[in-house]
Amino acid sequence: MSSTKTASNTTAPTQFLQANGHTYAYRRFGTGSGLSLLCLQHFTGTLDNWDPAVTDPLASGREVILFDNAGVGRSTGDVPETIAGMAEHPMAFLDELGIKTCDVIGYSLGGMVALQMVQDRPSIFRRMILVGTAPRGGEDIMHLEKPSLAKHIQDPTNRGYDVLKKIFFTSSPASQTAISFACSVGSASRRRRASGASSRGRSRRPAA
Repeated sequence: MSSTKTASNTTAPTQFLQANGHTYAYRRFGTGSGLSLLCLQHFTGTLDNWDPAVTDPLASGREVILFDNAGVGRSTGDVPETIAGMAEHPMAFLDELGIKTCDVIGYSLGGMVALQMVQDRPSIFRRMILVGTAPRGGEDIMHLEKPSLAKHIQDPTNRGYDVLKKIFFTSSPASQTAISFACSVGSASRRRRASGASSRGRSRRPAA
C-alpha cells in the first residue's frame, strides 16, 4: 500500500490490495498537502484509460489514486449488476487503505458510482467532480438495449478501443484526433504492462 512521489500514471506501479474478499488493482502517485483524489473510470474503462494530461497535473499537490472496480481490468470478482453494488467496492477499498475522507473524480459511470457512495456514506467525500454523468437511473441514461448502443456493444468484432470509437466518438476530424490520442495512451500502457505483471484485460460490462 505504498505511494510514490513520481507524479505520473504512466510510471507509477500497478499495486494490488485485498479487501472485501477481492483483490483490487490500483495506482497511487503524487505528493502534497491536499486530500487524496480517487478517480472512478467510465463504462468499459480501466485505470489504464486515464489520460496522464488530466491525472498528472492533479498529482502535483496531492496523492492521486486510480482504481479498478471489481471484475474490471486486473481486479478480481464479477462486475456488479447494480450501481449500488459497484459502490460497495471502492468504499471497502478506501477503508482498507485507511482513507476516511477524500476527493473524487467520477467520469460517466464512475460518476454514478461516486453519487451512490456519497449517498451511502456522506462523509466519504469532501468534494466531488462529476464528468459526463447523471444520477443512477436518470432519464435516458445507460439504456444499453437502445439499438444505437446495442449494435456496437453486442458486436463481437468490437473489442477494447473499437467499442470506445463507436459509442463515445463521432466521425468528425476533432473527434477522431481525440480517439487516436486515447489509443496511443492505451498502447503505451499495454507496452508497460507487458514488461511487468500480465493483465486480465477485462472491462466493465454489466449485464444489460
